Amino acid sequence: MIKGRVRNVDYAQSANGRYHAQEFLAKLDDSQKTKFTKLFERMAETGKIWNKQKFKVLKGADGICEFKSKPHRIMCWLSGSTYYLTHGFTKDDDETPPEEIGRAKRIRREHLSGRH
Repeated sequence: MIKGRVRNVDYAQSANGRYHAQEFLAKLDDSQKTKFTKLFERMAETGKIWNKQKFKVLKGADGICEFKSKPHRIMCWLSGSTYYLTHGFTKDDDETPPEEIGRAKRIRREHLSGRH
């Protein structure tokens, strides 16, 4: 998807062959798509997003992170030099629901096991 100087950002594929993050992005309006694309590009080029309002490594979530553009989130994890996007969702508060972390872990497991 995006290859940068430091990192790459790509979609994870679930066991049913779907790219949930890509599907989520496709449903957003152009303004939101642009915001996320800029975040992905910054991560790919610099390897870091310092603003915790835009990117966060979730504590106690076994390496799951989230790209943030209010009110939307796109979950991911880092493997080697690539952030794999698992899925997206919309939320109103700052806490990430445990079921969304669980979903990201499940998609990661499926992607890594090659069951896609």
